[in-house]
Amino acid sequence: MFFIISIIAFVWLGIHKGLFFMISILFNLSVAIYIAIASVPGILHFSPGLSGSTYYAVGCLVVIVVSVFAGLHWLSLRFFQGDKAMYFGTLFDSAASAVVGFLTGYIFWGFLMLLFTILPLSQKAFVQKYVSGKNAREFAHITMTDVCKFVIMTSLDSPGTPIEEKVQALLDLQTAPDSIEATN
Repeated sequence: MFFIISIIAFVWLGIHKGLFFMISILFNLSVAIYIAIASVPGILHFSPGLSGSTYYAVGCLVVIVVSVFAGLHWLSLRFFQGDKAMYFGTLFDSAASAVVGFLTGYIFWGFLMLLFTILPLSQKAFVQKYVSGKNAREFAHITMTDVCKFVIMTSLDSPGTPIEEKVQALLDLQTAPDSIEATN
């Protein structure tokens, strides 16, 4: 239910804000998620007392994503958009921004599922009744890996450790806190 509501909210935002605005949100969110996923295993590695803390990992992910997204979004609004930028026809702008809004909501929900599956709360029986841990974990893994691979492909970045291993190490924090050591 929350998935559908959040997707509809991003589609609505896309229709009302326009295509260029939604493309910048999608780009900024994707880059912020990539930077967080690529850097958090290293941060955990250099924090010996906190390397197995799922709360610390989630806090790092959230702080990095929010700060990078805010910085990139401010830059894109300041230098690339102006107040009311309309570059496309109204019908195309509305339809395409709804599609980009859907993709943004999908990626945002994948990041939320990544955070959820890392936390110990996802292992509780009362939560398992509403959200299947296995499905949430699989959704988060596929979505975050694909987003990171897209950013790597478009930025021509070449990370030392494959991004799949970094995402998997973050997801495995719940079951094996020492798995983060293998990704650095």
